[in-house]
Amino acid sequence: MRDAQRKSLDKISNSGMAVTMDIGDADYIHPREKEEVGKRLALMALAKTYNRKGFVSESPLYESMSIKENTATIKFKNSPMGLTTYGKPFINFEIAGADKKFYPAKAKLIAGGIEINAPEVKSPVAVRYAFTDAAEGELFNTAGFPASSFRTDDWEMEVEVK
Repeated sequence: MRDAQRKSLDKISNSGMAVTMDIGDADYIHPREKEEVGKRLALMALAKTYNRKGFVSESPLYESMSIKENTATIKFKNSPMGLTTYGKPFINFEIAGADKKFYPAKAKLIAGGIEINAPEVKSPVAVRYAFTDAAEGELFNTAGFPASSFRTDDWEMEVEVK
């Protein structure tokens, strides 16, 4: 669902998305910190609707991926002053090769983005971040907005039927 919302931003003019992965609740659809959601939506409205400038108003969004040897480098929009984890370890990145098997990845903040790799993936082709139903994000821009979940692949998801 989050991925479909993220993808719609480029297709629907005057649209926006307040990411709440840091304040949501896996067992309840409505975020518990409604005031924070309101602040994020208000900042977005001030910037997009009223053309106010001088502040960050949106979450980091996936922009591009490049590959060099066994490492993928991800760049983001909406992070003019950089990215941070506020000291949390990276646990939500996965990486895959041409076999389409995703493995937990090691991620490292670099200037302008993140480097991602895993020992099991010698030639990466795809990266996913926080791509589970109840992921709590650990990646933020320095203005405090959490990054949206994303994927660089367009592979069909296999669903287990029990």
